[in-house]
Amino acid sequence: AKVAAAQELAEVEAELAARPAAAQPAEQAPRIPRQIVLTAKQSSLEELAGLVRANVNHTLQLNREFRLRWFSDLDCRHYIQEHYDAQLLAMFLAEHRGSFRGDLCRACVLAR
Repeated sequence: AKVAAAQELAEVEAELAARPAAAQPAEQAPRIPRQIVLTAKQSSLEELAGLVRANVNHTLQLNREFRLRWFSDLDCRHYIQEHYDAQLLAMFLAEHRGSFRGDLCRACVLAR
């Protein structure tokens, strides 16, 4: 049984090796956009506390090819109002925890 299985495996490997390689486009844009979407109560990165701002700046330095998209609470509200329905906006406005509002906002941004 082991010999038959080994022979069958060898045949499958030979068949796969004989197939032509799939053509790959020379330059293809990444399927996931190179962006960092950050949300905060503050209206800008400069308004963040020192250590938090330093951490964000360090992350941006490590990922220079990424674009920063900053959304304050007000920006999130306007974005959801412009691109989604009143029910989703009401959910965003009713949420008291900033981390949950941020999650909802980032999900809305990434979904578009």
